[in-house]
Amino acid sequence: MPPNLNNGIIESKKKKRKRKKNNKKKSDSSQDQSLAWRKTFENLTQWHSNHQVLYWKGVAERYQQQNQKLLQKLQSLEESNDDDESSDSEEDSDPTIIPLTKNDHESIDIDEEYLNFLEITRKHREEIQLQKLKDAASEPDTIV
Repeated sequence: MPPNLNNGIIESKKKKRKRKKNNKKKSDSSQDQSLAWRKTFENLTQWHSNHQVLYWKGVAERYQQQNQKLLQKLQSLEESNDDDESSDSEEDSDPTIIPLTKNDHESIDIDEEYLNFLEITRKHREEIQLQKLKDAASEPDTIV
């Protein structure tokens, strides 16, 4: 065989080997890229979940602080009501003020005229509702 052909055959084998190596490098680089994208995505999702946890933790802490303030206000109001009750006992000597007890609220008579008014109002509302239902049922559905 002439030496040129050998060189040509050898060169073609070398080229094939190079192509195989290049193809491996390309596939390796695409795998590397996909791994890089995957890691980036995982990092972003981890960061997002951490951010969400911190956000909701902050919201919960603000609500706890708000609840504490409201409880303190409630306690101070209860204390001031206790003080008012003690001052009310001092005002008992005033004959113009008639304190009501819980039993007094139950025994107050409700005016008969007011009860009649409430009954008439209830009946009137029911009549209006029935009239609206009748009107809605009697009107034919028209398509324009």
